[in-house]
Amino acid sequence: MVKSSKRRGISSIVGGLIFLILMTSAFSTFYIAFDFQQETINTQRDVSRDLVEKTQEQFVISAGADPNDNNRLGIQVKNQGPNPVEVANIWIVNKSDVNEPANRYEISYQDVFIPPGYGAPILENTPLYLNPAYGNDYTVKVISTLGSIKSTSVTVSGSTNLLAEMFTIPPDVVRGENVTVAMRITNIGKTPLVDVEPENIPLLISPSTSVFTSELISPSPVTLEPTESTIFTWHNTLSSLGTLGSKVTFTNSANGTDPSTGFNYVSNSAMDKITIRDDGSGGGSGTEIVLKDELFGRPEIFMIIPNVFGMSDDRGFWGVTVANPTNRTMSVN
Repeated sequence: MVKSSKRRGISSIVGGLIFLILMTSAFSTFYIAFDFQQETINTQRDVSRDLVEKTQEQFVISAGADPNDNNRLGIQVKNQGPNPVEVANIWIVNKSDVNEPANRYEISYQDVFIPPGYGAPILENTPLYLNPAYGNDYTVKVISTLGSIKSTSVTVSGSTNLLAEMFTIPPDVVRGENVTVAMRITNIGKTPLVDVEPENIPLLISPSTSVFTSELISPSPVTLEPTESTIFTWHNTLSSLGTLGSKVTFTNSANGTDPSTGFNYVSNSAMDKITIRDDGSGGGSGTEIVLKDELFGRPEIFMIIPNVFGMSDDRGFWGVTVANPTNRTMSVN
């Protein structure tokens, strides 16, 4: 009887221990499963939050190389979203190379944060230069910490975004009479340029003693959209000191600013010449003056598109410039 009781007691103890082990295992499994589920929920919550933030992240970029500073690269980031943008890094792809090598660059911590509604340059403290010897066409990519990628193209060359052309009207002038100098400036870049104006308001004239007065009569500065042109015009009066048959050279250029990067561009130097002719070579003593062919040897046909002179935004303005090189009224057909 005693042995049976002892056996029953030992069995109860063993059963209790087994039950305790099973309960502990069950609770451990439940806790692990609950913890895993909680981690899964937190991960899904973080992914959803990042996805929402990435969806709300809206920014645009513009880039350019400053030809006046060894083609230093400038990148402007404009935050158009409700949250701050944090820039992780930038990539520069050389499209001129057949292998299109790409290089990754870290930027200064001072420039990585762009507040909502603001725009800022992100390479102020990280100077990078694009060498035309290694290529002219580059793709710049800006990557945020949320994984958003924005890209733009940058063209590097020895030229500028402004093209200058100069014309003198007429090509030969009598001493003491007037000559008109027109300089056409065209935005050949991909971005608008503001504050476009002549580099030298008084024209550069050689020899300077050949011209008595020179006055710019066109409004400046102006804004030029890509492919848009404008014309700056000067009225000049020749002095009596010029030598008959000699040449007078007019030279000038223009400059403008890219508002997205702040870079200033200077056009090529444009030049044209006139010939000082004899006072009596322009006509006879009658009431009608017959003009020589050489006076109209270069009638200038010009186009301004698109511009304020056009009939609409997508229609250009064509014209022909004809100068009257005499001191009498001329009828032109």
